[in-house]
Formats: sequence, structure tokens, C-alpha cells
Amino acid sequence: MRLINILILIFLLSAFAIGSSLESVEQEVIEKSLDNVSMIMQNITLESSDNQYTDGMFTILEKFVNFIGVTFVEVMRLGMSFGSNNSE
Repeated sequence: MRLINILILIFLLSAFAIGSSLESVEQEVIEKSLDNVSMIMQNITLESSDNQYTDGMFTILEKFVNFIGVTFVEVMRLGMSFGSNNSE
């Protein structure tokens, strides 16, 4: 659990550093690319099979991947906006 917290902290601090070093033109391009990544993460689907239990597992896995992907994109967006607004 401690390792996961350290990785999340490093991820968030790197987002702050990226945000503080961005210019306004670069920030617009990165915002568009983050929107694209977020839409791609929401459109991930796994193929269904004949087995009902496998379909249920695939549904749960799709929801989990969607949640994790969108969460990381939004945390990156939040960190970059915080870093650009508070560049010191």
C-alpha cells in the first residue's frame, strides 16, 4: 500500500511540474490530447463469449479499465492546471 501511495504522489508531482512549465499554446494542445485519451478510455470494449460468467467478468474488467484510465487522465489534467496556475 505504501508503494502505491508513493507512485500516486510521484505521478501528481510530475503533473504539477509539467503544468508549471507549460505555455498557454502548449496547454491547449495537451488539453485536446487528454480529451482524446479520455474518450478512447471510455470506448474500450471486450468481446463477448457464449459463457455467461465470462461475459460478467469482461463487463467488470471494462468498467475497471474505464475507471482507472479516466481517473489518471483527470488527475493529470488537475495537476497540470494546478501547476500552471501556481507556477511558483
